[in-house]
Amino acid sequence: MVGVLVVVGWTAATLAVQLPPVGDGGTLALPAGQNQVAMWATAAVLTFRRMVPPVALLLAVPLYVVVLRLPLYDLGPPGGGGGVLDHGTEFHLVPILAVAFLVAQSGGIGPLVAGAVCLAGAGVLFVDLDGLTLARGFDWSRVLFALFVVVGTTFLGALVREQRRLRGVESQKVVVEERTRIARELHDVVAHHVSAIVIRAQAAERLAPARPEVAVEAVRWIADAGKEALTGMRHAVQVLREADGDRAVELAPHGDRALELAPQPTLADLRGIVERLAPVGLDVEIALPDPLPAVDPQVELAAVRISQEGVTNALRHAEARRAVVRVAEEAGHLVVAVDDDGRSGKAPALSTSGSASGQGLRGMAERAAACGGRLDIARSDLGGWSVRATLPCHQNGRS
Repeated sequence: MVGVLVVVGWTAATLAVQLPPVGDGGTLALPAGQNQVAMWATAAVLTFRRMVPPVALLLAVPLYVVVLRLPLYDLGPPGGGGGVLDHGTEFHLVPILAVAFLVAQSGGIGPLVAGAVCLAGAGVLFVDLDGLTLARGFDWSRVLFALFVVVGTTFLGALVREQRRLRGVESQKVVVEERTRIARELHDVVAHHVSAIVIRAQAAERLAPARPEVAVEAVRWIADAGKEALTGMRHAVQVLREADGDRAVELAPHGDRALELAPQPTLADLRGIVERLAPVGLDVEIALPDPLPAVDPQVELAAVRISQEGVTNALRHAEARRAVVRVAEEAGHLVVAVDDDGRSGKAPALSTSGSASGQGLRGMAERAAACGGRLDIARSDLGGWSVRATLPCHQNGRS
């Protein structure tokens, strides 16, 4: 289709420039001579640009130059349709320009090599090979302009290729960041509930022989916590699948009722989220400012997830019995601190780049960094560890 369009457009342009003034009585002529050779060469180059390797395209330059200089094509339409040495226009450069751009864009051959070959081909068109002089009808300014256009076209092709490469690298970077965000969200949603379920199940197993009623109560609690975990996971997955913004509805595990997906948790939900661990043996105290500060949604979600993960780590890894969660607004920043009285062994590794030893700490550090904040870990006055996240209340200068 591209080749056909080139032939049709070239022919139409040739006829259009020959349109005589009204009453002149001139006649129209189809492309002939070097004009015809240039038309078919351009159509061929664009037609086979993706099927023919760049080497073949470069070979097309000397072949085109040789064919264009054959005496057969020194004939033109009556009245002076130019031959090889009588360049009425610069259309004879179009195939060379097309090759220069396409080869430089493909990257199969270096742009310097492609440019050198195309420059040599363009230069030969202006030289009388018998006397090794410039062809009549041309001056140095015209020759230099043609060579400059060839160089510019080659550079443009190389620039387009580099821009495509940079876009590819950027796209890959975005994909990696999005995969990391998805993994972090799923970890925060599921790990909190599953950790509590495991601990509660272990406690119920130990108490079941002597206190079966405790086991029955634990089973109910585990069922509810499992449903919440499943709902949270479905919410995270469904948000990724929904592209049209329609309200999503999921079925319960047994399909007996519809479960509408809840919105992302906010600071107002934080108390209920962290106090969910009380039945599994963790005494959680939480201090929230009144009224709650108005922060960006991303910052608010990060604060909730960091608090949730901090409490989960205190129970699961530090074996804490008490945890204190504090949220406060200080000097334009939202400060989230989680202190526990658990084991205080070797300090967790937390690098300045935001990576950490363990998915939980790494996720908290990444969430803080994504909001433009930071995560610090230190000894707690309670005897365990203190995880402190300092987040900007508003991003990008918004208020």
